[in-house]
Amino acid sequence: MRKIWIPQSLSVLPLLGLLSASQSPASDSSPLATGDSAEKSALMDARANHAGMAHDQIIQLDVNQLDRITRADAYVATEQASVDSDPMKPIFHIMGAAGSTGDPNGLIYAKGKYHVFFQHSPYMVWGKPVAEWPEGKVGPQVSWGHVSSVDGVYWQHEPIALMPQPGSYDRGLCASGSAVIADDGIPTIFYTAAEPQTQCITRSEDPNLRYWRKDPNNPILYEPRINNFRKGGFRDPFLWREGKTWNLITCGATTDKGGMAVRFQSETLTNWTHVGAFAEGMGPHCIAWECPNFMRFGDQGVLVVSPLFDNLQDTDHAPRGSVSYTIA
Repeated sequence: MRKIWIPQSLSVLPLLGLLSASQSPASDSSPLATGDSAEKSALMDARANHAGMAHDQIIQLDVNQLDRITRADAYVATEQASVDSDPMKPIFHIMGAAGSTGDPNGLIYAKGKYHVFFQHSPYMVWGKPVAEWPEGKVGPQVSWGHVSSVDGVYWQHEPIALMPQPGSYDRGLCASGSAVIADDGIPTIFYTAAEPQTQCITRSEDPNLRYWRKDPNNPILYEPRINNFRKGGFRDPFLWREGKTWNLITCGATTDKGGMAVRFQSETLTNWTHVGAFAEGMGPHCIAWECPNFMRFGDQGVLVVSPLFDNLQDTDHAPRGSVSYTIA
């Protein structure tokens, strides 16, 4: 595998595992709530079908997933030479071997290696499809790319970690998320599936984190019931731990107050309770706080968000504001 390098000064891996001491007041303490009832019904049917599968059916689903990943990796390998020969290619930033590279996700240290995952569309370049998926579909079909390193300086490409599964809850895309080491020591990824947007889990017992198995109970988290909540803005889970309690925040927004980091808590990583807004604001023109991240430095916590606005001009895609942070 080809190795790539980034300066040590760019590494954010030391931030992994930092915990928060802050608490937000509890609001709706009900279990996971739903959005549209028809969407929930369809998702529950899909989840029930998955959970009710016989062992050999689940294995076949894993085989199908691995087959799609293997074919995508093979396509990327055929394109890598042309990417490597591009004089404009970055020489020390992490990027996919070919295809589109997006948000970094799930930075984690496990089993003696640093791992960085990232949004990856193997059949897309500059937002345009360059090849068909095995099913003949053309589109972004966002997946999770993967690189690893033993020292945080020199990195090597790994097989694609996650890909959308046709006919399943993540048929649209495997969007942004994060990774943690679960209480049983198993590396666990939380990611957003779509459409509709829900939160899902996948785990890896492979020592190199190359092979992942999606939880048969996915999706494990649905859009909560929040007054004036903007539909279609429930994504990008980020996790940290406080004592024995896991905390999870996601992107969100309300039509009156603006962007929001929606907070959930759990003792098990699978059964979550909505406890309210971790933080919110920026006014009604702020339609989302994407990719919320929370870190602690000494006795202060820092929340970082990427806000979207409906009153800014952006000719490319979403109207983005500057990445913002607040100190708690």
